[in-house]
Amino acid sequence: MECPSPPPSYQDDIEALVEQRCLSCHGPGGKAYPTLDFKSYDRVHAQRTEILSQVYNCRMPPEDGVPLTADELDTLLQWLVCGAPDN
Repeated sequence: MECPSPPPSYQDDIEALVEQRCLSCHGPGGKAYPTLDFKSYDRVHAQRTEILSQVYNCRMPPEDGVPLTADELDTLLQWLVCGAPDN
């Protein structure tokens, strides 16, 4: 996968996706929190390599979680491949 130009925007494309699909486990009260805290851009960015690996290898979201749509998956992977910019 290549980085598109322009890359997906954290504010416009990724932040809401993380809130909707990830924070139930990776936010306050979630089973993966506080070890894997995705509540802010800085925390997501710091874990971008692991997130890319987990999502790309279909380990996240877990089987009992709400799956990403094809568009959501594509957008998230593109953003991660682009270095997870704060744009």
